[in-house]
Amino acid sequence: MLKNFILVGLCLICMGVAYSDEKTKATPERIKDLIEQLGDADSFFRGRAAEALGNLGYKEAAPEISKLLNDKEPSVRGSAAYSLGKLGYKEAAPKIIKLLNDKNASVR
Repeated sequence: MLKNFILVGLCLICMGVAYSDEKTKATPERIKDLIEQLGDADSFFRGRAAEALGNLGYKEAAPEISKLLNDKEPSVRGSAAYSLGKLGYKEAAPKIIKLLNDKNASVR
């Protein structure tokens, strides 16, 4: 349970950093934690981590985020597509185009 509170706090802090344009607060430790969260068992953390990395402009995470385009959870697929678009990751364009036909409307 404590892990969940810590991860939620970390996501909120990193997303807040992105919105305040103070990217210098995105420490390597925070980035590392967000990248690890891309593989979390909880879809909430996978999606929020993808969004935070996209908002932070951390292009190095794009290959890992692109793996989430195939996630079983629609919200995670949508978050991944959003983040990859923000990062300008052109390599994911064919997969993102396929998501336009996703059975879940929230992904499209």
